[in-house]
Amino acid sequence: MACGIGLYVGIESAPYIAAACISMVLVWVFSEENGDRRMRGFGISMAVTTLICLFISTPIANWFTPFCDALSIVYTQLTVLVAIVLFGLSFTGKYLPSPFYRFMAAGLFGGIALALTIAIYPQCLHGPYAGLDPRISDIWLANVSEAEAFHTYIKGDIVGGTAMIILPIFTLIGIWFYHKKTGNGYGLAPRSILIFTSLACVAGLVQTRSMAFAASFAIPFSAYLLASGLAWAETRKTTWRKNIARLSFLVLLAPITLPLLLSLFTKKDLEIKKTATAQAQKCLSANVLKSLNTLAPSTALTQIDLGAAILAHTDLKVTTAPYHRNTQGILASLDMFMGNEAEAKQAVINMQADYVIACRKNGETGLYLNKAPAGMMSQLIAGNTPTWLEELDMDQDVLLVYKVKLQP
Repeated sequence: MACGIGLYVGIESAPYIAAACISMVLVWVFSEENGDRRMRGFGISMAVTTLICLFISTPIANWFTPFCDALSIVYTQLTVLVAIVLFGLSFTGKYLPSPFYRFMAAGLFGGIALALTIAIYPQCLHGPYAGLDPRISDIWLANVSEAEAFHTYIKGDIVGGTAMIILPIFTLIGIWFYHKKTGNGYGLAPRSILIFTSLACVAGLVQTRSMAFAASFAIPFSAYLLASGLAWAETRKTTWRKNIARLSFLVLLAPITLPLLLSLFTKKDLEIKKTATAQAQKCLSANVLKSLNTLAPSTALTQIDLGAAILAHTDLKVTTAPYHRNTQGILASLDMFMGNEAEAKQAVINMQADYVIACRKNGETGLYLNKAPAGMMSQLIAGNTPTWLEELDMDQDVLLVYKVKLQP
């Protein structure tokens, strides 16, 4: 049931649902207690829950529309096919007594279910954002740090990237040590934790934000590794040796130690990032944005990152916010701030906006200035306001606010 609800909450949960399916299949593969019944019940409840979630979350007209970025017929079909495979396999145990043959059978039929889904919906093979407008992908999404590939993210933020991946590294060492000590590294609990951590890491390498989940799954065996080290410290003969050993393990196995050391060598980069973050947060702060409540409630064409904050703290409606399905609004924002005057004016007309609002200094403003040095954002900051916009004095040096003066 949790797997079906997970797909309903967000497709980002797909790697963890895959981990749950693999973990459950291995219970059957190794003939563990009630493996047949547990695998059968798992498949049925996952498929039923997914179907129910599809019915309550999607209009009837879209039940058979393939969306790659949300629960749709694509993922519902796959879970139903997987449930059929698990249900069928649960009755074949007596014919497949060997774990090897069980594993091969599960891999074969699970692969067929996946291949069939890909054959019917090949567009989703390119990921949930495959259908996005290229400009949204290339200009906006490519600069969303949590959506970057991990190798790209860690190049720009080695401290943050190391902090994300250090616990998964510790857990691999912890599982190895646990198996060496107990011989039970392939048991249900350690095996399942390893599967969840590994698949979350793979997902995190593709999209950085998933690496945080890998760190969460890695906590049990990272803690085990530390506890084992402290237990070893207790075997030292003298108090001072015990204390040195304890302190050494606490420092070496603390997830903050390596990132902290790296930060000493990247202090300048951290200061630059801190300054940029402070400028962005100032633009999004409630105190700054509440000044917009002096404007007549209407619709504002905003920067992408500014829209949600304006919606939260003011009475204005917004055209744009950082959600990839807000295609029309994001494109309008790109046209307004990166396009020429004619493109900007058409964007305002299309969105029926009464105001145009942007930050004077934030990452998005810098992005527009770099990618379109002759675009409207550059013109507005230089004070070259077109005749169809009237700059409003908001008594602060944070926002650019304009009233639209188009003739009806």
